[in-house]
Amino acid sequence: MSYLFWQPVCKPSITRRTVLTTIFASLLAPKVVTAASSDQSTNLMDAFWVCYNANRGADLETRVAALNTTFLRPHIAFYIASITHGGPIHLMNSFISQWLTRVDGRVSDIHAMAEAIQPAWQEHEPRFRKVFPEAITRKLTIMPSIGCFNAKPGRLDGAETLFAAPDGMVLMGNTIEDLPVTLDHEAFHLYQHQVNQTINASYVWGRLWSEGLAQYVSQRLNPHASQSSIMMSTELAQASPQDIAVGTELARKAFDSTDQTALQTLFAAMTHDTLPPRIGYLVGLRAVEKISGNHTLDELARMPADRVRPILYRVLCC
Repeated sequence: MSYLFWQPVCKPSITRRTVLTTIFASLLAPKVVTAASSDQSTNLMDAFWVCYNANRGADLETRVAALNTTFLRPHIAFYIASITHGGPIHLMNSFISQWLTRVDGRVSDIHAMAEAIQPAWQEHEPRFRKVFPEAITRKLTIMPSIGCFNAKPGRLDGAETLFAAPDGMVLMGNTIEDLPVTLDHEAFHLYQHQVNQTINASYVWGRLWSEGLAQYVSQRLNPHASQSSIMMSTELAQASPQDIAVGTELARKAFDSTDQTALQTLFAAMTHDTLPPRIGYLVGLRAVEKISGNHTLDELARMPADRVRPILYRVLCC
C-alpha cells in the first residue's frame, strides 16, 4: 500500500525574506536543480543543498518551512512517483524536523554518498544486463527521501525508475561499499515487476518471496560482499538460529495474510522486543536458497505465483 503523509503548511509561516534568500542562493549556486542527463538519470540533490545551505543558520521551524516551500512543493511529483509500487513517505513537519537534525551531523557523508551513486549505477547497468538481458531501460533518480528509504523502485513519467536516497542510505547505516548490493537489490525488484506481475507483495508470502529473492540475487551478483552488506544490517546478519526459527514460524502462520502488523514485524525497519528488524528478509533469503536448486536467476524471477506459493509454504514448514 502507498501513503504520502505531507503537511505543506508550517507555522510560523515562511517569510518573504526566507524565500528570497533561498532564491538568491540558487542563482549563485554553480550547479542548480533538477539535473536530468542523457543517461536517463535525474539528480535532485543540488536543488536540495541550495535550500539546505541557504537556511542552515535559521531556527528549525523556519528551515522546515523553507524546505516545504522551496524544495518539497516543486518536487512533490517525485515523492508521489517513489511510492508507485508501495511504501509510505512521511513529509510531516515533525518528521522533517527530526530528519534535519540528523542530517546536520552527517552532511559530509551524505555528500559523499550522493557523489558515489551515479558512478555505481553506471557500473551496475552492464553487469546487471549480463544476467537479465531483457531488462528494460530504467531511469535513476537521486533525491533525499527525508529518511524514509535508502533506495526503492517506482514509476516516473511512465518509466520504471530506481529512486536512490543518499540521506536514507547514510542514516540507515549503509556505506558506499554497499552500493552495488543496494542497486542490484532494487533493480531486481524493477525487473521482476517487468517480467512477472503474479506475485502480490500485499500478502506475507508474496513479500517474503519478493524480498528474499531480491536478497538472493544481490548475494549471487556480489559474491564477495559481506552478509552485513547483503542484509543491509549487521544485526540481521548476526541473527541467531532462534531468531530465524521464530521469524519463520511467524511467516508461516501469517502466510496468506495482508495484516499490517505481521508485515511490519517481518519487514519494517523498526525495533521489536524479540526479533531483529526486517527478519522477514532473512527468512525469505533462506527459503529462496532452498528453492533455487538448478534454476537460473531469470527463471526464479519469472516463476509464477501458483508455483511459488505452495513451494514456499512447504519450505517454511520444514
